[in-house]
Amino acid sequence: DNVYENGAYHSGNYWRLEAGYQANNILASVFYGRSKLNGVNTLDSNKNDDGTDQTFSTFTTAGDKLFAVQDLKKKEAGFTVGYTIGAITPKFSYGRVFGANADGADVSGHLNQYVLGADYALSKRTTAFAAYGYVQNSYVDQNNNKYNNEHTLAVGVQHKF
Repeated sequence: DNVYENGAYHSGNYWRLEAGYQANNILASVFYGRSKLNGVNTLDSNKNDDGTDQTFSTFTTAGDKLFAVQDLKKKEAGFTVGYTIGAITPKFSYGRVFGANADGADVSGHLNQYVLGADYALSKRTTAFAAYGYVQNSYVDQNNNKYNNEHTLAVGVQHKF
């Protein structure tokens, strides 16, 4: 994804490799990915009004000046496991964002995401699901204030056509 800024194009990219196994009532998958996002990249939904990434926009430079992150790199990895018992498939997922680098400076901290849920097969093509997710955020701002952790609840029905 190329973005135009200050008279020049800057590239951003995201790639992710996934592998999985689903047979004999067992579900298992793993993933690893990397991203490079620019401050005005519209693929990043965590934006300030000026287009910079708000997760890392409050870190300071050596001169203790606030700067807006224009180049943000992150790594991610995780896995999902599940086992089908009758019509129910309980699942657990873990994901981690780590190795963040903002404008060439390493950012200490990471995100851990835990999701516990279950699918219930209503028919061959229709599934009801519910899941609870928790994101543990260890990143801090320039004043050493910790960012908030997040809780998510998802409930729904999926029909495959």
